[in-house]
Amino acid sequence: MYQRRRTVISICLTCLLLAVFVPMIAVGAASADSLSPTDLTTAVTQNDSVTTAETTTGSDLFASAPLESQMASQGAGPSIALTQDLSLVPEDPGTYEVTHEYSLPDNARLLEFTLPDGASVNAVDGFIQQDERTYEWDRDTADPTVTYQLSANRSADGEGPIDAAGRYLFVDVGDWALVSKPRVSHQWGWQGERVGFNTEMTTDEGITSDVIAYLGEYDKNIHEAHDQEFTLVIPEAASLTEDPDDLFDSVGAASDSLRVGERDESVFMIAAPTGTVEWGVRGLQTGPADLWVRDFERLDEPANVWLHEYVHTRQGYTSATDFRWFTEATATYYAALLTYEQDRIEFADLAGALSLGERQRFSQSVLTDPQSWASAADYRLGSLVTGAIDKEIREDTAGEESFEAVFRQANAHEGVVTAADFREIVRQTASEEVATQTETYTGTTDHPVMWDETTHAAVFDQVPPASITFALADDVMEPAISGPYREGGVGTVRPITMVPNETIAFGITAENFGGLAGEYNTSLFVNEEPLRQVSGTLEPQASELLEFNHTVRETGEKRFTLGDVTLPVSVVEPAEAAVTSFTADKMEVSPGESVTLTVTVENDAAYPGERTLSLTQNTDPLAEETVRLDGESMSTVSFNATVSESGTTVFSLGDVPIEPVIVTVDDSETETDAAAPNDESNESATPGDEEGSGFGLGVALLTLLLVSLLLVTRRESSVDAW
Repeated sequence: MYQRRRTVISICLTCLLLAVFVPMIAVGAASADSLSPTDLTTAVTQNDSVTTAETTTGSDLFASAPLESQMASQGAGPSIALTQDLSLVPEDPGTYEVTHEYSLPDNARLLEFTLPDGASVNAVDGFIQQDERTYEWDRDTADPTVTYQLSANRSADGEGPIDAAGRYLFVDVGDWALVSKPRVSHQWGWQGERVGFNTEMTTDEGITSDVIAYLGEYDKNIHEAHDQEFTLVIPEAASLTEDPDDLFDSVGAASDSLRVGERDESVFMIAAPTGTVEWGVRGLQTGPADLWVRDFERLDEPANVWLHEYVHTRQGYTSATDFRWFTEATATYYAALLTYEQDRIEFADLAGALSLGERQRFSQSVLTDPQSWASAADYRLGSLVTGAIDKEIREDTAGEESFEAVFRQANAHEGVVTAADFREIVRQTASEEVATQTETYTGTTDHPVMWDETTHAAVFDQVPPASITFALADDVMEPAISGPYREGGVGTVRPITMVPNETIAFGITAENFGGLAGEYNTSLFVNEEPLRQVSGTLEPQASELLEFNHTVRETGEKRFTLGDVTLPVSVVEPAEAAVTSFTADKMEVSPGESVTLTVTVENDAAYPGERTLSLTQNTDPLAEETVRLDGESMSTVSFNATVSESGTTVFSLGDVPIEPVIVTVDDSETETDAAAPNDESNESATPGDEEGSGFGLGVALLTLLLVSLLLVTRRESSVDAW
């Protein structure tokens, strides 16, 4: 009987303790941010993942169209950062060593890479091997690494007019190496905010660029011309025939005169040592604007390899099979034409180079059908056809247009350029008659013949026609964003990341670099939609700033285009900003007193973000405000609330994972004040009087509890005595 009573009292005590502590546990759980293994697997599977690869061109040994880096960041926001560090292995010529160092953002959930065939792994930290060449991140190591050795030697397997007697495209001789970026494919996944991928190539033993690297001792020369920075690497093992200043003069002049679209900010050139290596080609261009040329190549010949490879850096289109000829044709043609216009060769040299396309072995070659090509038809026949079309356009337009306008429009063309697209570009540049002749030259075996010096002088050497080009005016009008999130410039990072309802303002410079006045009449487009038409007249060598602005409303990839200018914009939903602090200016108040609540909101994303704050007071809606802020910024918001109820008042922010603010009302002073007017009554009151303050409910409960415990004690003592 006594045991049963003790149990009942124990249960009451347990219930009382739970009533006190359980609410505290619930609040802590609500603010936790954890994932179970099941949640993690689901998150990775259901969110986007991206597969990409680092490559340098292998099918086109002469690096026709520039290959843009496929490892660029996939938009704004967090990114996996990969550093590929290259080093020599002198004891094993023909091989170089690569160390991958990865840095992963917090929301990365998957990383997998596949090494090139033949790679020999030396060390791995933080990766689990899946098969012979594939490794997967263990998800525990913060900065995983892998080190492997790779064959440096790559051989040519094609033929053409810039072929050499040897076979190497890239090589390692032990104490120096000219190598390409390792071909490694990556797959990665994330949870929440999209994760991009950035990569860079480094070395402590030489110099690297986007796609190629020289490992060994070297000298470096830098030259700036027409918004381009030219870097010339002269290895200690090389013997450069041309003076670096002359070389810079040639490529700098080509940069100016070749108006075929936007220029790369930097061009990376290596004079390849030739004393001990038999190269398979005279020069090679790859990546956005990386190239090497044999150290003894000269500037004063029609096959100016330095200019040939530079022209490749100015090709920004994607060609269909029936337009593939254009790549080597234009590089060969402009290398010869620009060298002639720089007074480095005579007309006979130019004519002799182009007339090689008349040879009988090309008689059955059709440029739009690569299967029909004799060896080097795209170089030889292609350059002759390019020159003939250039002459036809100049004659048809009385010198107002040239083939450069066609080249420029091909670069600006959206998507793959086909033979039909090329014909239409020629028709728009000149006339239907010239377009028909172009179709004949490129699509049949009816080929042109080389013109004489008199004709060339009459057609090519006249006063340069008006030639109006367009370029982003970043130097005089930095693109700027305005709207509810931010105000100000956004620099030169492309694409520009925006969120809906922001307005972008930017400038485009129209410039006439020709010898005659000319008119322009074109439109600004966003994707395929025309936004605004612009027109005007420019005197020779004059320029004009055209200013534009546009408000974006919907997410998606946007491309602002005017002529051959393209400004890419990525419109994304605002990032979800985080609430990092929720406080009150005082935690104890009197009834009817106000309290100020302060919320700190931070946006860690590189682009604008927002957070809607829904403030409640004891679950009742009190206020709501949306905080909008720029990327990587912080803001504070304050709310005022009046506390009138006795006890505790709980302020919370809805679904925001942060502890609520609890304010306590102290009403003891108010109760004392209420009894003060009747001093006599207050003095004669006894603890049992209704008008007295009494012990209160809490004291009564505590008293009851103590009495109960006392009874239990007495009962147990009685039992023990018995």
